[in-house]
Amino acid sequence: LSNIDIGMVGRIESFTPAIMRADVTPLKKKKDVEGTFYEYPIIKMVPVNFLHSGGFYIKPNFQPGDLVWLTFSTHDIADSLSGTVGEASQKIFSSENCCVTGGIAPQGWTPPPTIAQPALEIGHIGGAVAMQFMADKIIMLFGVVQIEFSPLGVTLVTPAGRFDLMTH
Repeated sequence: LSNIDIGMVGRIESFTPAIMRADVTPLKKKKDVEGTFYEYPIIKMVPVNFLHSGGFYIKPNFQPGDLVWLTFSTHDIADSLSGTVGEASQKIFSSENCCVTGGIAPQGWTPPPTIAQPALEIGHIGGAVAMQFMADKIIMLFGVVQIEFSPLGVTLVTPAGRFDLMTH
């Protein structure tokens, strides 16, 4: 069973957002039958999971060196990726049937200060730009400028002060 790969951490080598595929290096060594360890080869053209439903999407922006989680399919995924039903193959959990399921923060990373908020957040690791979706408002951050959208109106917060732009 130790030869069955179900999931592992990998490193992005390249990412092609137009087709949502990445070249990925698994970050594990495997032992052959003689007991010699060898590194996994780069896996080319790995499908990248992203939120995609009902005509809407949120896509990642992977860069070389990003850590990701790789998941290996029980059977061949080629037919399924074209939207057709295929037969179960003998290629059980093989590397050509893996997907990038998401990015992983490395040990010791420095998160942006906004990430601690109880919100769905889309932003940049540098913290200068972010969008937070909360239960009662949406906040957009642009450097030192913050725009808050709530049922009560729109508020602009800048170093010069807080301004109500609209009141219901």
